[in-house]
Amino acid sequence: MASKPHVTLKVIVRKTSHKASGVAGKARQRDAAAKDKSQLVGVTAVRTTPNATAPTLDDSKGTSSTASVLRAHAKAPKTNFLGEIVEKPFAKSATSSGHYHGAKWHGGSGAEAKGVDLSDYDQDDDADAKAQPPSTNRPGKILFPAPRLLVTPDEWCRVSEYASPVWSCLFLRKVPKDWLVETESNGGGGLMLVPSLGEAGAEGTFELQVDCDFPLVMDELPTFKSTQSVPGEWTEATAMGCHLHSEWKKNPKLYLHLKGVRPAKVQITVTRSELEWRAKCKRDAVGTMIGFYLFHGQKLSRESSAIIVNGRPWSETDFVPLHAVHAPQELVLPPAFNEPYVIMPATYEPHKTGKFVVCVTCDVEFTLSSDPE
Repeated sequence: MASKPHVTLKVIVRKTSHKASGVAGKARQRDAAAKDKSQLVGVTAVRTTPNATAPTLDDSKGTSSTASVLRAHAKAPKTNFLGEIVEKPFAKSATSSGHYHGAKWHGGSGAEAKGVDLSDYDQDDDADAKAQPPSTNRPGKILFPAPRLLVTPDEWCRVSEYASPVWSCLFLRKVPKDWLVETESNGGGGLMLVPSLGEAGAEGTFELQVDCDFPLVMDELPTFKSTQSVPGEWTEATAMGCHLHSEWKKNPKLYLHLKGVRPAKVQITVTRSELEWRAKCKRDAVGTMIGFYLFHGQKLSRESSAIIVNGRPWSETDFVPLHAVHAPQELVLPPAFNEPYVIMPATYEPHKTGKFVVCVTCDVEFTLSSDPE
């Protein structure tokens, strides 16, 4: 790697799903698409964080998704007999193509996206630092960040403008090279790049290109068939609080149907939007704590749980003053042939209304829905 402590990146997304036509036809097509906000192109860059449960490429059975992880390719530079670098790595470009059969390009909040905030970066990119220890081999398994639903306010994130239906560019200056170093043990390191269209539901194909002044590696994130997310909401009729309140069983319920014949390793996460819940939590930090219950069958009994975690019956998480709550990592569910598992999110006190999302990851086929059938 070069001796500079920072790197400059240029991320370009080109839409490739335009129909072939002449010059005049392409101009009319661009004008029509520009009026449709759902077809505007943008890209988001997020710094990845270490995650002990990150899935690997070998574990994935799905197709390519529309997100990529960009990492430094730490190729050892040439040195003389004193160990001094005599040749700097040349500029290289990492390109990932989005020409995938049936690939869906999921839209984001393009109409409200802002430009890249470069106020955190200096204009001078000439400072030197000690060379990073070279690594000549990549690990046998590619570790990816686990699926996520939220970007927290304290995370580094940059969003391009959604101004063109044809292309989008994100210029990132003074990105610390330490962020791009691949971590073998926990899936950390690198930037996650997510191309998207202006609104949810819009589809298309794309080409993603990254230009940098030293070699890069860009891997396509796999789409996991065993991950599903379902939104829900606590309303006045269903926000009944935890089991300390008499009507707690009226909370919203989601039904998990396992289709395998062997015990399944399951990860369950309930999240809520900090933007929606911040003021509510500030007014009542205890009452707005969230948790969830997990039952086998629709009797919703906490006393006779058939779910065992670490040798003990388990039926509920702790209630926490956070915006996400997770089931234990050791959660393994026996096959359920007749009755589904019931996931019931709840707030600590009743009448705390708002939206939430339930995400389930499983190593067997399953369905997750609000319908018990």
